[in-house]
Amino acid sequence: KRGYRKFPPRSQRLREDAKILADDYNKSVLAAKCGRCLSSEGGHTAISCCQQLDRPEIRCPFCGLKHSDYQLCPQDFDTYGKDCGRCGRRHHGPWACKAPTPSSRVISAVSLSPMSVEDPVLTVTLGRSTTPYQALVDTGAQISVLSSSVLKDLGLVDLQPTPLTLTTADWSRPSVKGIIKNLPVYLPQGRVVYLDFLVSAQDLTRQVILSASFLRELDAVWLVGKSRLIFEAGANGITQQLYNLGRPTSSSKPVDPALQG
Repeated sequence: KRGYRKFPPRSQRLREDAKILADDYNKSVLAAKCGRCLSSEGGHTAISCCQQLDRPEIRCPFCGLKHSDYQLCPQDFDTYGKDCGRCGRRHHGPWACKAPTPSSRVISAVSLSPMSVEDPVLTVTLGRSTTPYQALVDTGAQISVLSSSVLKDLGLVDLQPTPLTLTTADWSRPSVKGIIKNLPVYLPQGRVVYLDFLVSAQDLTRQVILSASFLRELDAVWLVGKSRLIFEAGANGITQQLYNLGRPTSSSKPVDPALQG
């Protein structure tokens, strides 16, 4: 089969994680908003990526990093026996996924059930609008979502067609009007992040739903119980405490204050 890479059995391959992760190309994959297309624009992740896979000819078809056939995929990125979060197929990850579009079943957002006062929210403004919105920070959402009622307030925006569909946590399927790419989201403490938003034709429980993936870009952690963002040095301090407690976490994951020492 033309172009197929034949890998030695796993038992004959070497564990050289540090060497692989030190490669310049792999550093760019790890640093990118989307490790699949390496686009510098928009706020999508590899799971919801609709762009072309960057340099598939040099990347491992399993983990999506660049390494030799005799090397094992780095342990933290090994996809052996796992399902791809982008297409649902087995033995590869979103960084290596060659499916033309993401599977609709992996795009999930908030339930359509009534909102709770305990929902984690942030006060944000969007684009050129000065209207404050109570945005839900949804740890299960793999892309950020706007209700169509927000569009009028945004003024002129580029609403593009998209093959992505939306499935909520309670398996409802609101229709999608399109996608807005690279929309500025102004957060507390003067921070701004640029995200891609699916626009739902149906009003959801919250008008603005933020995928928690934006935390990684800001080097921030989210205190779920206090609805509070912690940035940079404070965030690093919390993650270091968790690591010292034997509870390692990524800064892209929301952190409940109950886990703090």
